[in-house]
Amino acid sequence: MIRRRNRRLLVLVTLALVTLLGSALPGSLRGLGIVPTLALTVVGAVLVRATGGLAFARGRRLDERQAQRRDRAHRRGFRLLGLAVVLLLVVWSVSTGIATGSGHDTFSQLDNGLAARVIVALLGLVVMMPTLVLAWTEPDAVEETGAKPAPLRPLLAVPAIAAAWLLAVVAAPAQTAAASGDVSVGGLTVTGLSCRHVATGRVIGAQFGATVGLRAEVCWNGRQAFIVGDPSTPPPAGAIPNDVLPPFAEPDLTACGADSRDDFAAVTGIRCTATTDPRGTLHYTVHARVAPLPLGIAARDVALSLVVARDGTVLEVP
Repeated sequence: MIRRRNRRLLVLVTLALVTLLGSALPGSLRGLGIVPTLALTVVGAVLVRATGGLAFARGRRLDERQAQRRDRAHRRGFRLLGLAVVLLLVVWSVSTGIATGSGHDTFSQLDNGLAARVIVALLGLVVMMPTLVLAWTEPDAVEETGAKPAPLRPLLAVPAIAAAWLLAVVAAPAQTAAASGDVSVGGLTVTGLSCRHVATGRVIGAQFGATVGLRAEVCWNGRQAFIVGDPSTPPPAGAIPNDVLPPFAEPDLTACGADSRDDFAAVTGIRCTATTDPRGTLHYTVHARVAPLPLGIAARDVALSLVVARDGTVLEVP
């Protein structure tokens, strides 16, 4: 039997976890997003047990007083849900602005949609709000002699969510992450060269895994194609006219590992290689590992390959 004081403490813990997941700070959860997600599930399951699962009970199993308590919790809960969702979106917007302004985060050139951590926070509110109202308002019950213990079924949600997450990261087919609508595909304007900007990525585990990004500025002069904007992959000798000073360090153009997202699975070992073969064709590859568990357990190797011919024809793109 959990007393109301302790139930209210668990309600505050639930709201704190929702706020953590619904905030853009820190900018990345470094593959640990499943930890607060499971913590939120555990606390929610404990509150469901503590309230006897009344918020999820069917009407025919309840007496008149229990049905009134359940219905009142649903009315109050879903009135509060609208306010909670608005506050959560405000938290996300403000924290995103703080992260970007302080240099902890940069604008992603990929269309990642709604972040998985925000989805978890919203689902937590939708599913748990009536139970949170019951846990906060219900008085301490007098324990009856011979009363049956609360069912353990709510706790089964914890291993079920963990297994579904791990299966998604390990076995779900990889998906392509398209460029954001704000990203120009026209490329640089450089005398004697034609250029094209490429922003793409590979999503592992749908929204609840990780994204490996590829961001590159490709230029060509009719003889060879090459990368500009990254000092670690300088253009071949003679590729750029002598009177042109190329942008060798422009992360908005080319940045190894940029646009990667690793809230629910860690992205490690990122390395990028750029080579131009004798025919003038550029081969640019991003290698990374996506690991849902520590020590690289169940990790997946990811390779994104961009191939551009000397006349600018894109032969291969992730």
